[in-house]
Amino acid sequence: MKMIFLALFTLSAFAVPEKDFAQMWHQDVMPHFTTGHQRTFINSQGMKLNFYSFVKAENTQTIVILPGRTEPAIKYAELIYDLKDLKTNFYILDHQGQGASERLLEDTHKGYVKHFINYAKDLNDWMDEVVVPETQGQDRFLIAHSMGGAIGTLYLAYGKKTFKKAVLNAPMFEINTKPYKENIGRLLTSTLVLIGQGSKYAPYRDWE
Repeated sequence: MKMIFLALFTLSAFAVPEKDFAQMWHQDVMPHFTTGHQRTFINSQGMKLNFYSFVKAENTQTIVILPGRTEPAIKYAELIYDLKDLKTNFYILDHQGQGASERLLEDTHKGYVKHFINYAKDLNDWMDEVVVPETQGQDRFLIAHSMGGAIGTLYLAYGKKTFKKAVLNAPMFEINTKPYKENIGRLLTSTLVLIGQGSKYAPYRDWE
């Protein structure tokens, strides 16, 4: 356990050097990422969700990675490569509507989920049906970024005892609605959903 967090906080000491990144990405990072297994999971909505697992019999613990908004699992290939010597299994999920997972809308550029809680339901069912059965007797740890942090927090808030520790990097707990107050943003979004605009792009103005 201590080794994991020491590695996370001192990652810059042994991470891929930025000046060599392009070369090492092709020669080392991606070849290592392809050693994982690309798999699918059917969620409660009947959607096929993509995930990757990196599992070895000798590994004694597991890290689950939850990407942020618009982030495909492959974005974390470098992190998995940097931590490859920790004798740790890795599982990383493409949230619905992201990466190689199925989407609810034909326009694949839109980030859309009918209810945000569905992300947490996906995580709950994926953990119960896949990750937990495959990692019995192991300590499990969560690394979640941005939107993944909000999803992970919802999951934990329902009393799930799956993870021994969780690291939330810049969790998406609040949306910046400036120059308007949050209640104005809530009223606007609720109105748009009520009149059937929930799957449209949100109104946007460049305030810079």
